[in-house]
Amino acid sequence: MSNEQKSLTTTPAWQALALHYAKIENVHLRDLFAQDPARGVFILGLLVLYTGGALALYAVRLPALRSAAPFSPVSREGALTVNNALLCVATGTVFIGTFYPLLIDLLTEGRP
Repeated sequence: MSNEQKSLTTTPAWQALALHYAKIENVHLRDLFAQDPARGVFILGLLVLYTGGALALYAVRLPALRSAAPFSPVSREGALTVNNALLCVATGTVFIGTFYPLLIDLLTEGRP
């Protein structure tokens, strides 16, 4: 490393990044979505489009995807099925852990 090379924190790009961080340090995503609700609707629309498109492609190709071979639990497909089941359980656990306190708070109106 030569003596002429600048430190990373002294470059103009770093200074601009530090200035930007100082501006948005206390800005939360919920505030941004509250200011612009159309942003959330747009992201939800993209999610529906991509998920719906993937499911539609799967539905169209379903007849071609059928296999004449019997399903064997001790195989690569069986391992993928077990993996998917475990991921679904983990996802459900996170979902319940996230929304259960919110639901209880909503139903009890904050009472202990």
